[in-house]
Amino acid sequence: MSNRLITRSLSVLVLFMLCTISLECFSQKRSTFTMKGSPPWRPIKTLKKLVKEKGDIDAYDELSLAELPEGEFFLYALYMANKYNYPLAYYDVYYSLVEFCGEKNVDENTLNLALYYLKKGAELEDWNCMRELSLLYLTGKYVPLDSVKGKELRKKIDSKRKKNTNDK
Repeated sequence: MSNRLITRSLSVLVLFMLCTISLECFSQKRSTFTMKGSPPWRPIKTLKKLVKEKGDIDAYDELSLAELPEGEFFLYALYMANKYNYPLAYYDVYYSLVEFCGEKNVDENTLNLALYYLKKGAELEDWNCMRELSLLYLTGKYVPLDSVKGKELRKKIDSKRKKNTNDK
C-alpha cells in the first residue's frame, strides 16, 4: 500500500471522525465529561491541553480513562502516535478503527490503515501491539496465517517480560 493511499484514507477518516465528534458535542446536554473510576483526577480540559501541547504520556494515559464522546479519544490517539510516536497510541488507533467499524464489518481501506498502526506499534515494541499482531498471525485473522511471525512476536514478548522481571 502506498503512503499516498494511507494519507488519503487517514484524511477521510479524520474528517469523518471530526464531523461525528462535532455532532456528538453539540448534542450533549452537559458541558463537562466525567472520568471513570474514583478521584482524584485532573480536569479533562487540562489533560487535553497537556496531550496537545506537550505530548504528556501520563495525561494521555489518564485521558484514555475519561468518558469522552464516541470517537474523540481516537483523535488524541492519532495525534500521540503521529506527532509524538507514543507506542501505546498506535494500539489505540488500531483498536479504535476496528471497534468503530465492528470486527466483521471493517472495510479493506480502514483495515489496512488499522494494521499499519498495529504493525508500527509492534515495531516500537508496544506489548499490546505485539500481542495483538501475534494473535492475528497465529489465527490468520485480517492477515495471512503465519505461525512463524506469530511465534517470533510471542518470543519477543516473553523475552521483554523476562528482562523487565530481572530488572526489578
